[in-house]
Amino acid sequence: MARILGACMTSRLPSSKPSLSFSEGLALRTGAAADILAPNLRLLFVAINPSPLSAATLRPFSSPTNAFWRLLFASGLTPVLITPDQSRTLLEFGCGLISLAERATRLASEVFHHERKDGAVRVREIIRRVKPEVVALLGPTIAPLFLDSHERTGVGWKATRLEASEVFVLPNPSGRNRAYPGFQHKLIWYQELAARWK
Repeated sequence: MARILGACMTSRLPSSKPSLSFSEGLALRTGAAADILAPNLRLLFVAINPSPLSAATLRPFSSPTNAFWRLLFASGLTPVLITPDQSRTLLEFGCGLISLAERATRLASEVFHHERKDGAVRVREIIRRVKPEVVALLGPTIAPLFLDSHERTGVGWKATRLEASEVFVLPNPSGRNRAYPGFQHKLIWYQELAARWK
C-alpha cells in the first residue's frame, strides 16, 4: 500500500501526531521533506520547498493564501477538495507530491542555488523510481533545472521529457505569485492539465 515516505521538516515531534511510522519519525528528526509517493502515478507535483507553516504543522500547502488544494479541486484534478491535513488522499487519485528543496523558507527566492541543484538530482531519481505519467512543476522558476534552454520560460506542456515522463509547468499556487495573480489566472492552467484525463 502506498504511504507517505517522509514528513515535513521540524525540530521536534508534535504531540498531536502520536502514531508516526519509523520513516516519518526519522524524517522529522533529520529535516526531510514530505514525499507523498507511490509507483506508476498519473501525476507527480514538484513543489519548490515547504513554507514555515507547512513544516511546523506537517501539512503541505497550509498557508491560507496558497490555493494549491482549491486549484486541484476546481480544475478537476481531484474530485474532492483535499485539506492540508488530508494530503495523503492525493494517492487515492493517482497523484503524488515532492519538494525540490527540504528546508522551509518564507519565500522561494530564499532557497539557495546549491539546494536547488541537489534537489533536482533527487527529483530525477524519484521520477526514475516511481515512473509518473506526467510531472507537474509548480512554478516556472523550477523549469531551468530540468528543461532545455528554449523551453525554460512560461507554463504549459513541454516537449522535453523527464526520464520517460511528460512535463507540464503550472503557475506557482502561492498568493505571492505576481506573474499569475488571483485564482482565475492560475486556474486556467490547472484546467488545461486536467483536460488530459477527461
